[in-house]
Amino acid sequence: MKQVLFAASLLLTLGAQAADTEFKGYDVLSRYKQIEDKFKTHEMLTPYGHDFIFNANAYLNKNLFDLIDDVSKVGEDEGNELVAAEKVLNKYEDTEQSLRVNVLVGIPIFSFKAWGVKFVPDLRLGANMGAHLGIKSDIFGLDDILEFVSDEIPTEMQDVIVTNKTLIDAELAGCDRDIVCALIAVDDGGSGPVLTAEQRLVADASEGQYFLPELSTKVPVIHMYTKLDVQGGFDINLYKNRWFGKFSLYGLHRTDYLKRISAQKLAADDGLFDDAKNLNSTLYLANDLKVGYKTNRYSMWTAVEELKLATLNDNKDKAGDVYYGMNPRFRLHGDALFKFGVVTFMPFSGIHYQADYELMDGLYGGADWGIHVWKGRIGVRMRTMLDNEHITLAPKLKFGFGHLEYMLKLPFVGEKDGVTPSAIHAANFRLFF
Repeated sequence: MKQVLFAASLLLTLGAQAADTEFKGYDVLSRYKQIEDKFKTHEMLTPYGHDFIFNANAYLNKNLFDLIDDVSKVGEDEGNELVAAEKVLNKYEDTEQSLRVNVLVGIPIFSFKAWGVKFVPDLRLGANMGAHLGIKSDIFGLDDILEFVSDEIPTEMQDVIVTNKTLIDAELAGCDRDIVCALIAVDDGGSGPVLTAEQRLVADASEGQYFLPELSTKVPVIHMYTKLDVQGGFDINLYKNRWFGKFSLYGLHRTDYLKRISAQKLAADDGLFDDAKNLNSTLYLANDLKVGYKTNRYSMWTAVEELKLATLNDNKDKAGDVYYGMNPRFRLHGDALFKFGVVTFMPFSGIHYQADYELMDGLYGGADWGIHVWKGRIGVRMRTMLDNEHITLAPKLKFGFGHLEYMLKLPFVGEKDGVTPSAIHAANFRLFF
């Protein structure tokens, strides 16, 4: 049976070699960084104390597991896998799904004073796993598609197709959009042979398999990014009069995975992680720096996070570089604390930024409303916060040696970077002794 595969599927389904090239209109890595930094902002607003600490966070879009389940069922309808795959992509088109889970253990180290500064060090060990999937359709022409040549087209043909794409485009109509047929026509044409004898044999065997859709064809695809960070090191908080700050020094082991999946790939039983074999990996030495000033009621601070000091180890030769990289994140934050007996009210605002998204994407503001007793160790708190795409509601129960928090991020914009932002649910459990 003749294998008729759309080139838009074959060429837009990327392996690890081409996964760092982004589609028009949607950049899954940028979206991941925006959303992860919003999660980190929420965590930053509930700082750790100088205690023995166990902390666990989970953030989830409720449709993520539905999407994974639908993808896993594509191959069950034998003979109709492609139709089933297209239904999945159409069902979730222009949506995105997010997941983030992290755990942290903290061990206090004795405090001391030197040069008039109080040093409060802690040992921190933690891991963070995140995933983001966006389903988006784009319109592609030959010039766009040839940027995404995958290993499904014979290696002997790929460079020749890219080199001769203009001549191929002129022959497509006479070949019913068959890319290899058009290449053979170019090879036979007046411009002279473009294929070696060996390549011509491969081309003759490949004719009738790879077709370019009309330029108006929309190609749905899953844009998927996942990342795992494991880190360990020291946080040293510093205090002198009204000034405060923090210096963190840690090792950060980072590995991540970037993939695009078409309907044809789903139909061929290529799951979300089927080719995740030799993953990239990099070990960094990094630090965070923070400095601030506090009065009786007001405080303001600025910080830079994930500032790379050195690359200690990597496996670039085998699996390439990490896609996330190691770009520093900048923060500016201010708040004011008002107390009325056991009732507290703390409005806050700030901004976070790194080079992969717009400055306005990091703006936020809100307030914590609380009632606490026993020197603040028992009580309830409600957080209300607004950023450029979500309203956040986060009640928290504090019970002496720990707390339990629920968070709901509700989108109030209909579209962001070409997709509809999702509602996100989260839970945080923390113990401190």
